Amino acid sequence: LILVLVTLYPGFNYNTAKILSEHLFTLLVIAHIYYFIVYLKEKNKKSLIMSITLISFATYVRAHAFPLLIISLAFIVIYHNKNIKQVVKNISISLGIFVLVQLPWWIRNYIHFDQFILFSNAGDNPKIWGALPYFIGIFEVDNQTLSNLLKSSINVDQILFVKWRIFGFFQYMWADVWDEYLVHPFQGLRPFLIIQLLIIVPTLILIPLLVLKCKKEILYLTTIPLAFTIMNLPYHG
Repeated sequence: LILVLVTLYPGFNYNTAKILSEHLFTLLVIAHIYYFIVYLKEKNKKSLIMSITLISFATYVRAHAFPLLIISLAFIVIYHNKNIKQVVKNISISLGIFVLVQLPWWIRNYIHFDQFILFSNAGDNPKIWGALPYFIGIFEVDNQTLSNLLKSSINVDQILFVKWRIFGFFQYMWADVWDEYLVHPFQGLRPFLIIQLLIIVPTLILIPLLVLKCKKEILYLTTIPLAFTIMNLPYHG
């Protein structure tokens, strides 16, 4: 209810002259998750149709909602694997809904641009953020292509660039501790990296055991943060 009110709140429209996409996107995604969990628990076809319709519309707001559709299809396959006919039927319904929702967008783009465009394109600026280890401002990359920026960053030090892509985002959580010990080229293998590996490696070993014992509804919820992480990998270190 709060999300619906925030999405439709006239004050935002009056003050910003637009509906804030964050609120609308959050509303559609959370509603999709809710209805899909109901489907997993009750095998209710109406809930499946509602959830897929919502996530299909969410791709209009922000195209990176699409991985959530893929996850939903994967759960349909995994938890209906003993009934092949049901799997095929539910997958067909889901893909049919997605195509139906996207069809106006595809037709409009073909009419206006004479080409098929699957999703909206936000441009290269977010990708540039993920291409430069020390991105400061847009003026330093003005009139440069993404491919040239990537090439110049990787050529300086390939190992450093890969290390930054893997560990760079931790500086937002741990400030200069992670930055100094993991990202900078003059630093070697440091205790903080070892501590991180001691946390991550046992967790990775335990994941298969946890998955086997986990309820499908809970398992589905735990995939959502992973999905959003994968969505943002091209754009952020």
